[in-house]
Amino acid sequence: ASAMENPMSPLAHHTLDSTHIAFGVVTAAVDHGPWMIEASAFNGREPDEDRWDFDFGPIDSYSARLWFRPRAEWEFQFSSGRLKNPEELGHGTIVRTTASASWLKSNGENFTAATAAYGLNNGEDADRGALLLEATRRSGRYSAYGRFEFVEVETAVLLDADTLGHDVKDMVTALTLGMVRELPRWW
Repeated sequence: ASAMENPMSPLAHHTLDSTHIAFGVVTAAVDHGPWMIEASAFNGREPDEDRWDFDFGPIDSYSARLWFRPRAEWEFQFSSGRLKNPEELGHGTIVRTTASASWLKSNGENFTAATAAYGLNNGEDADRGALLLEATRRSGRYSAYGRFEFVEVETAVLLDADTLGHDVKDMVTALTLGMVRELPRWW
């Protein structure tokens, strides 16, 4: 909900989500009161560039997530996963660990939502982290949103320089602000 009106993906999405596209996922969960634990096994590889076919492969990656929802407005999660070769041009197997806290206060279609998230990729040749803070406020036909990010990226990616090592990192900071006004509905 904290990104509902924001059309842009977070710069930190390679550090916060499990994988872009997975062909073959098995998930199980146990939910009791405010606690939920879930585990998944999946094919962690990115598919080829021909996105109109299926790229099945072995189920070789796994993850687990712990949720805590003490009240209806709050959600906390901690997750970790081992992804085998998740990026076509990547650096082998990584362990991705995330933690987040989300708050949502709603009144009909109006709401205020905020999320803080941290992710860390532990790779075979480099570790990269990211911090994201975002919020959305919707009132009637108007919404305002914002996102603030700190993302560690490989300097070679920023400079398009293949000569630099994967362990050379820089911090990218981004601030995104926006407003949305819904048009009148005819039906």
